[in-house]
Amino acid sequence: MKKIVLILIVLVLAAGSVFASQNKLGVTVGPAFGWGFGMADQKYSQNTGATRLLVLLDGVTYFDDDGGLGIDFGVGTLMNIKQWGDWKQFDPIFNSDFNAGLTFRLGLNYKHPLNDIIGVTVGAGFLGTAVWRDSVFLGEGILADMTSFELDVYGEIGVDFLLARVISIEVGVMMSGPVFANYNISSEFIHSWYYEWNGENLELGAFYLTPFLGVSFVF
Repeated sequence: MKKIVLILIVLVLAAGSVFASQNKLGVTVGPAFGWGFGMADQKYSQNTGATRLLVLLDGVTYFDDDGGLGIDFGVGTLMNIKQWGDWKQFDPIFNSDFNAGLTFRLGLNYKHPLNDIIGVTVGAGFLGTAVWRDSVFLGEGILADMTSFELDVYGEIGVDFLLARVISIEVGVMMSGPVFANYNISSEFIHSWYYEWNGENLELGAFYLTPFLGVSFVF
């Protein structure tokens, strides 16, 4: 998965350097508030949710001097801050309050300039998070290695402020939800036996709302 993400980002950057008229590269940060509804055939209780922190090194490659249509890409981390309700026990991505995963983003972005400084942006695409946890103690002498992957679709809207034509400050909100999730676990009893489970694809019911702030260099 890491190799696939890096290859996609390299291809996007290469295409941008050849065809694009405007590029943005910087950092986007925002708290992700999640509400969980269920996993597979199990419904979550009403008071189930999570708070996470999204941090991305990201950018946009536009095909016009003032914006227009562009390719949105990024890689970073999604850090779990707090979980409550059924998510704290059954979350297939984090399974603990303090954990982090490798996150990537790839989608389309459109910027409509209102004037030389302010523009409105809209975007949509895919947001994926992979998590690895090694030697997790599950109690009763059991150690487990766990991996998980969640792929979300997202949509976002924001306002972009272009300062001196070299600095972009963008504020907005992103909404997302999972379309695919997979969870794998291998465990061993410290003294005797070993067990491995290749998890099936999971049906997750969840919704995330992420207000964000982005600061980018424009070139």
